[in-house]
Amino acid sequence: MILNTLDGLPDAAMQALRAIFGTDAAVAAQGLDAFLVDLGVATSPAAYGIDPDEWDRLLRDALIGERGQNFAGSSASLLAGASLVRA
Repeated sequence: MILNTLDGLPDAAMQALRAIFGTDAAVAAQGLDAFLVDLGVATSPAAYGIDPDEWDRLLRDALIGERGQNFAGSSASLLAGASLVRA
């Protein structure tokens, strides 16, 4: 989900991320998800007993915190991706 929010970073940062993850953020996100699942790490909040409303609240709270203020991606994209988790 995070990888899909990083469009618009400075060119040097985007070049470094593309060198690591490839040029297609959606494919990179799917690959990271598959890697984590292969390790036995669930990537759905529901797997940890977190319902969609709670997940949305947790993300919004995180974005207003100190680390959230330094989030390099798009907060709007992150929250939009969280709404997809509801589906």
